[in-house]
Amino acid sequence: GLVVAIFRPGIRWDHAFVIRPDYLLDKVDHSRIASLRMEYTPYKPMPGALGINTFQRVNVALLPRTFAKLIFSVPFDAGHYVQRKDNATEGEQENFAHMGVRLGLGLRIDSDLAPVDFETRYTALRAVHGDVDVNFLKTSLDVNLTEKGYLALGLSYSRGRLEDTFKMEKKWTLALKGRY
Repeated sequence: GLVVAIFRPGIRWDHAFVIRPDYLLDKVDHSRIASLRMEYTPYKPMPGALGINTFQRVNVALLPRTFAKLIFSVPFDAGHYVQRKDNATEGEQENFAHMGVRLGLGLRIDSDLAPVDFETRYTALRAVHGDVDVNFLKTSLDVNLTEKGYLALGLSYSRGRLEDTFKMEKKWTLALKGRY
């Protein structure tokens, strides 16, 4: 994909615009989707308050090193079914275009014992073309097993219609996560 970021020194708002082409194929129903995903994300530090997509320190009495951010972005998705599923009915798996908003909250607690990350995001995309709206909630809690977060134990919950396939999902996930 392509990322265009505008960061201007001395101006307190920064912006990122991401364009990502996707090609998805479903091996169960044999459908194929070519899509283009775009997302605008502003960044705004706000000392003394929650930053927009930027972690800011917040004062919590029992947790002195706590950081929080508001999550906000404007996604747009457009897609074309290159091949519909084998038994598609009239009006099913139509080409689509969606636009909406992604909202959420992120928390980071830098504890000496085990740093913790919490994030919840809600995505609401309305059909500009096609009939299917997308409403999706994802919440995750990661307990970092190393100070730098290279290894973590994560628990997540997701519910709603998936952005890329429009299939309904309701899922709990427990994972051991690693990064390098």
